[in-house]
Amino acid sequence: MSVPERVVGQHGASARPQRRSELIERVVIAVPARNEQDRIGDCLASLDRAARRWGGPVTAVLGADCCTDRTASIARAFAPTAMTLRTIEGRWRRPSAARRAVVDLVCGQLDAEVLARVWIANTDADCTVPVDWIVRQVALADAGGDVVAGVVRLDPADTPVHLLAAFTAHYQRDGASSRGHVHGANIGLRASTYRAVGGWRASTAIGEEHHLVNAAMRRDATICWADDLAVRTSGRTTSRVRGGFATVLDRLHRDAAVADSA
Repeated sequence: MSVPERVVGQHGASARPQRRSELIERVVIAVPARNEQDRIGDCLASLDRAARRWGGPVTAVLGADCCTDRTASIARAFAPTAMTLRTIEGRWRRPSAARRAVVDLVCGQLDAEVLARVWIANTDADCTVPVDWIVRQVALADAGGDVVAGVVRLDPADTPVHLLAAFTAHYQRDGASSRGHVHGANIGLRASTYRAVGGWRASTAIGEEHHLVNAAMRRDATICWADDLAVRTSGRTTSRVRGGFATVLDRLHRDAAVADSA
């Protein structure tokens, strides 16, 4: 199993080995969703495969947010073999609030000693994760990480070739710094760190993952910039949330189209 090279703290310090009492014993996966009936099945199947590869107890919770399609019913009909799956429905109207509700459902009543041994892995309902997604996050946590920030790749099945190229170029420029990419679709953190920084900010419409990581860095948490731990996400350019990831893709798509026609 390979580990990313940039496993560093806020000030560049190497990740510290965890005491045995802080080794991860349980994983909670938080998945917000809004009208994802076409992709939620693949997402859940990939999470189940990742749970099976790790082998420890995993609870995945889907937060169906203002869904008007079959997202929730498809999730409830899904039969996982290696994880527990719960589906809740609400009208949170933003991913940050849905993420918070999902995490609170599982972790809200746990005491501090237990929280240190629980890992919260976050992704989105339009994503699929690699089979070693949980294994590698837990390995980084057990090596001393408090937060693991992974990357995203566009799904070539629903992404035009010119947008794939434009996104790759943009992504490489945007991530060329000591601080890596931060995505709600691929971020994990120790539950004790999550509680210490106040959790997901339910009032934040976009960029909630940046608030979370910045708060963790202010507390000198060890951040693992996992540049080679990628989830595959939709290349759609119609955003569920104004200013979100699909908005960026739409701008890149338009710019690439203009460049091609010039």
